[in-house]
Amino acid sequence: MIAIRGLFTQLFTAATLAGAAGAAPWVRDDGGWYGRALVAHDTLGDANGWRGDLYAEYGLTDAWTVTAKSESVSYPDYEAFDRDAFRLTLRRKLFTHKNWTAGAEAGPIYGSTVTGLSGCEGFGFETRGGLGYSGVRKTGRKFYAFADAAYIRQETGCERVRAEFGYGSDLTERVFLT
Repeated sequence: MIAIRGLFTQLFTAATLAGAAGAAPWVRDDGGWYGRALVAHDTLGDANGWRGDLYAEYGLTDAWTVTAKSESVSYPDYEAFDRDAFRLTLRRKLFTHKNWTAGAEAGPIYGSTVTGLSGCEGFGFETRGGLGYSGVRKTGRKFYAFADAAYIRQETGCERVRAEFGYGSDLTERVFLT
């Protein structure tokens, strides 16, 4: 029951506060910005902990956006499970045609990341490319869908290739679901 409550807390927080996703295809307008902060209670077996996530984007130009993300999980009674990660990237719009956008993103990462059953540590680099589609429904509600492919390598030799798919839509004037 606690795990379900933690999942519900994360989903509710994301749905009410997160806004549009930070995916590789889209950039911010020159001087435009976006930020979010998420906090959720987490359980791992009998270990109770907290997750935190800070994310920001800033439009350097109409084609370039800088992004920054910090994530942390802390289990006060089981410190061996604590994890921290940081990322700083530059995102570039490659092209836009009608409702379609393609982009690429790259930058350094640091910290602990999990991939499947194993984790990776230390400094590294992430690069990704993506394709996205955005529009407005007949109801006037905005939506988007995207697909990203990412390559991540860290100094310990750990590397992985990842695919990410996302969808988001306005549910109401003030609530956006991703």
